Amino acid sequence: MAPIYESFKLQGLELIWVFSEDKNGEPASEQFVNHFVNNAVAPVLFPVLRDPGFAKIFDVLPGEGQLPVQFLIDPRDMTLRYVAPNSSAIEYDILSELMEAPL
Repeated sequence: MAPIYESFKLQGLELIWVFSEDKNGEPASEQFVNHFVNNAVAPVLFPVLRDPGFAKIFDVLPGEGQLPVQFLIDPRDMTLRYVAPNSSAIEYDILSELMEAPL
């Protein structure tokens, strides 16, 4: 995600990583999230949060019902613009098109 973030941050893209569970399906602990961030392959340049209750509402969101998933949300009105399910990264050309598209 770092290359995409670097490419689009000047256009207003903000990324937030949210962990809801650890590798064992247990609620994400602060220790788990910190370990992940500190041992990431590439530097983590954006906020990383934990939300152990996220899984409770996840089933009502678009997508295939599996984590991880990426959402592109327009902060002007909180419109869900795009969903990249099952750890599929949002492709550069799709993100570029979405960032330029008016509401």
